[in-house]
Amino acid sequence: MNEKDIYLQNEKKANISLAFTSLVLAVFMLVTLILNVCKVQAFLYSDSINLLILLLFPILIVALALPACLLKTKLSSQHWFKYFILISFVVAIAVLGFLVPQEGIFFAACVVASTLYFRPKTTRIVFYVTLGLMIVAPVVAVALNNYEPITYGMNINKYAALFIFNILPRVLAIVVIAQIANGLALRADKILGQEVNEVKRNQKVTSELSIASAIQSAVLPKEFPDSKYGELYAIMDPAKEVGGDFYDFFEIDDDHLAIVIGDASGKGIPSSLYMMKAQSLIRALAKDSKYDTAKIINEANAGLCEGNEYNMFVTCWLGILDKESGELRFTNAGHNPPIIKSNGKFSYLSAKPGLVLGGFKDFEYKEAKTKLNKGDKLFLYTDGVTEAHNVRSELYGEDRLIEMVSNLDASPYETVTKIRNDIREFSRNAEQFDDITMLMVEYRKAQSVFSKKFEAKADNLENVQNFILSSIKGDLDVKDKNQLLIVSEEVFINIASYAYEGKGYCTVDVNYENDVLTLVFSDNGVKFDPLAKEDPNTKQKAEDRQIGGLGIFMVKNLMDKVYYEYKDGKNILTMIKKY
Repeated sequence: MNEKDIYLQNEKKANISLAFTSLVLAVFMLVTLILNVCKVQAFLYSDSINLLILLLFPILIVALALPACLLKTKLSSQHWFKYFILISFVVAIAVLGFLVPQEGIFFAACVVASTLYFRPKTTRIVFYVTLGLMIVAPVVAVALNNYEPITYGMNINKYAALFIFNILPRVLAIVVIAQIANGLALRADKILGQEVNEVKRNQKVTSELSIASAIQSAVLPKEFPDSKYGELYAIMDPAKEVGGDFYDFFEIDDDHLAIVIGDASGKGIPSSLYMMKAQSLIRALAKDSKYDTAKIINEANAGLCEGNEYNMFVTCWLGILDKESGELRFTNAGHNPPIIKSNGKFSYLSAKPGLVLGGFKDFEYKEAKTKLNKGDKLFLYTDGVTEAHNVRSELYGEDRLIEMVSNLDASPYETVTKIRNDIREFSRNAEQFDDITMLMVEYRKAQSVFSKKFEAKADNLENVQNFILSSIKGDLDVKDKNQLLIVSEEVFINIASYAYEGKGYCTVDVNYENDVLTLVFSDNGVKFDPLAKEDPNTKQKAEDRQIGGLGIFMVKNLMDKVYYEYKDGKNILTMIKKY
């Protein structure tokens, strides 16, 4: 809302008040007219006044009722509307002055009503117009024989008596009332000006908070790549426009991923600034850390203690994951313990937490380690999750949280999203007092495509088989390994025996990812499609079957999919098995 809107809103409120008063006045004047027509003694006027009433009253009643009707239209928001309603009101009071000139105090209502607009200039204009009409009204009434001024037994002209005993005291009274009304209008105008300034300040603060929120949002990662080593997802819902919680994840190098979650003390912009300082320090320090989380946290603590005159602090949990081995090194600086899924079970990751960052410069933080295997999960959160409360002041709590994570046992995106919705349902109609931040990682175990070239001779079979098994790193059981030995023997011996007339080579590619093994054999030998031969009829007796084709038939049965293509002068046989 801008300055113009505030003044227009105030004018509209004043219009409503004055329109209601005008309606009351219209009803009063209508009753007066009816009583005069009915010859009620107290309301009998001179013939001249009766003529004036008959001419003016219908017009004035419409004029007074019209503003109230117009308030329901868009016309009421026009700037000129206040002048229309004020003029109608002042003229109506003037007509009353013609009817009952002895009650000239009615004119004070015009001046008082003008203060509703909080405009001293408007009040002064209404005062001058009212003063003129207040003087004219009794004079017209005397001229039309509707009023005989009191002379108090003095032998003076009736107009002189009118001026001395009627007009002059009422002028003095209206001047005093106008002075008070003008003072009220000045004071109200000043208050309205302060309100305008306050709105401007609030708009500036809101704008600054919006910018701060955008900056804070920009420093939190928004892209959650579904990579070969795992899936990750995170959210941060601030309690106010900006929050003190943060999460972060970034690759230190090709083999190590840093995962961070933290919660700065306090709320609002100071907390947000301190949070961003902590986040940037940890990011910068991690690049030279040699994956030592305790070293990173110790140095970050020293940086946050420096110049910390407002005694702010940050709780923080930092972990560095070796994507190849699954080793997780971590240091806890006063933060909530994460939930870990290990060996199929969910539990809180126990490790003695250190003090908060920014508290004591010389505190020594200690590192702990654990191992993530394929399918293990790590769920990080801030205390805004466990301390979320409902209208009965009940906390969401650690027990409910681990139960939710365990029962879901879903992907990071699904887990974080459903817990966020569960917290909202739990806290329905209760105010959110703290930031809510969650981050989850599911480890898949990094696997690259391993490739090696072998001379195509039967003596290399054992080397080929050892290479394939070592590339898979022992994740398969004995039965699966034996099947792979059979498949690799059949394919490699065929290449060694028939692909080349002399010396040649075979390249073996192994990719094991997300429980799917892709095995590729390629050679530059004679073009040959082993899948082109019709599968043997295994129901026939051995002596009745055609020679050959049984080996590749066995390969096709042991693997889920087998493809052949001849490309760039190479025979390429691709075999896929899902475990």
